Amino acid sequence: MKTVLITGTSSGIGAALVTEFADAGWQVISAMRSIVEDTRSNVQVVELDVCQRKNIEYVVADAIKQYGYLDLLINNAGYGDNFALFEECAEDEMRKQMDTNFWGPVNLCRAVIPNMRAQGGGHIINVTSVAASVGFPYGSAYGASKFALRGFSLCLAEEVLRYGIHISSFEPGMVKTRIAKSAHSLRSYPNPDLDEHYREVEAYADKVKEMYASNAPSSAKSVAERMLGLAESKHPALVYNATYDASIMAWIRRIFSVRIAQWIFRRLS
Repeated sequence: MKTVLITGTSSGIGAALVTEFADAGWQVISAMRSIVEDTRSNVQVVELDVCQRKNIEYVVADAIKQYGYLDLLINNAGYGDNFALFEECAEDEMRKQMDTNFWGPVNLCRAVIPNMRAQGGGHIINVTSVAASVGFPYGSAYGASKFALRGFSLCLAEEVLRYGIHISSFEPGMVKTRIAKSAHSLRSYPNPDLDEHYREVEAYADKVKEMYASNAPSSAKSVAERMLGLAESKHPALVYNATYDASIMAWIRRIFSVRIAQWIFRRLS
């Protein structure tokens, strides 16, 4: 039985991944900050805060002690439901995004790679985003974290392939998850000079909520199905566009210059 450690599994894509992999016969280690019990025989729920390196090291060591190996790590934990003008976004908020969306996956990779190298192979899937290749307004903190994770994934892949370890950047676009309800504008340092501009941020956040609630082309289940296909592939892709809209955006980005591509995305958003 193959073993997978999945982070951020309490809801959304993470919860769908647990079900998809468990139903496919994998031993699933379901890692989340706040425990949600699971009675399935091949699902082990563990408490994990990806911002706590000691917690990461303990969870990985315990998993290897119990199962002897890890075939797959899925770095799914992350968030990006707030929108802000960069001038009004606190450094603490930006660091929080980087700690969760970038440093968490980096430290998990650091924890599992020695074991994967020793066992002669493995696979790490880092869930990035279409926002890892396209710049969207009012998301500088989130975009920076996902661009960083994508770049890290591409570089790391070149280092570890000789050990039989595959790295994939899994890049979804719009998916029907709780972001439809939680998207909101953020104003850490209100600046009166930016009041009018901030109203655009509020309108943008409301638009995103509406788009995710009614027009998101993919479900968490369909994304999980694609993830399973990637995990079970003999030749896993380095970059995987996980939803239809992500594939379209990737195509636009390849065909046009950055400036023209950004103009197109601006018109669509």
